[in-house]
Amino acid sequence: MSRADPSRPLSDAQQDVLDTAALAELAGAKAWLLERGQHVTPRAVASAVLTARQRAAAAPKKEAEKVAERVERKAFKAELRREIDHLGQVAAGLVAAVVARTGTGPTWAELGAEMGWRRSWQPEAAVRKLVKAGWLSASDEPRSLRPGPKATKR
Repeated sequence: MSRADPSRPLSDAQQDVLDTAALAELAGAKAWLLERGQHVTPRAVASAVLTARQRAAAAPKKEAEKVAERVERKAFKAELRREIDHLGQVAAGLVAAVVARTGTGPTWAELGAEMGWRRSWQPEAAVRKLVKAGWLSASDEPRSLRPGPKATKR
């Protein structure tokens, strides 16, 4: 493991942190370093404070992304509930065409791509809902998607 040259001067940001940080913030950085068995040097303390500040600044963005993801999931599931019959007919037709052409069903991801479901979690959510509604059937076997009982009645 390489170590920074102790004779190298601190960066302006590191020096600014050491000059302006609250004592509690510096003490927290020192404790964090000691918990990890690292040397407590001015450079290490300043870097730990800067890293902690960057993480704290990124936290609201990450939380906003999580909220946006939850909203998107809820909206997708609401659309599935609202449009289940239309989506079921389209999905069953696509599955039937793949089975007729290849002898096997599409993967869930392949069906998702054909249906325009862009997010990685959408095909699973939709297929499970369409199976539950009877538009598709599937087993644990790969490529087992088939039109379900509702689709074959039509």
